[in-house]
Amino acid sequence: EQPSAQGQGAAGPPRADGMAMSEAMYRELFEQASDGFMIVDKQGCCADVNQAVCALVGYTREELQSRPLSQLLMDGDAARWPTMLGELLRGGVLRAEWLLRHKGGAAVPVEVKAKQFDGGMLQLLLRDIRDRRTAELLRMQHAERLAAVGSLMAQLAHEIRNPLNAALLQLKVLMIRVHQYAPAAEREVTMPATAIQMELDRLTKLLKEFLELAGPAGVGLVPTKVGPILERV
Repeated sequence: EQPSAQGQGAAGPPRADGMAMSEAMYRELFEQASDGFMIVDKQGCCADVNQAVCALVGYTREELQSRPLSQLLMDGDAARWPTMLGELLRGGVLRAEWLLRHKGGAAVPVEVKAKQFDGGMLQLLLRDIRDRRTAELLRMQHAERLAAVGSLMAQLAHEIRNPLNAALLQLKVLMIRVHQYAPAAEREVTMPATAIQMELDRLTKLLKEFLELAGPAGVGLVPTKVGPILERV
């Protein structure tokens, strides 16, 4: 028995309603994502963006419509964009860090992942890494300060060690001369001289430990997976 025209027609609206619902859900996820999502056409122009992209660059969605992506990149990345666009259109995948050009002119560092999807359009995910860059800068500055302090203290320790070694040497010379020229006083001199030598030896040991601490750290080789490292480069 052939299905009736009424039966065939009844199956149409549910499929249309389902597609509309899926599109609405996708649009909601697209808009509410904390990361920036950008759709770029084959000419390298913005076709659609979510609100996170607008917040990153300071433009409205209307201002970004049909705007060449190169205009949103700082000079170095803008110069490389045509090559990257060609690779993406050939089916490549892009992972990189860019400096976006904010509407006010400031550079905004982002981590970008891009690929081509059905229809030839490009999908870009842009993640704000300003906090990460700031943290890295603070760590570098802290390390530089520690290195400067370590260098200064090492120089100071060297300056202290020289007279300390001289004091130890002169103390030994003094004990030899007491033994040679005043043996009767040797017993009385030995006790305080020994106490002085012990303190000088203790200071010498402390200086040695301090210099080892202030010196460059040793390099240790540890097995590491290079895949995650290469993805960040």
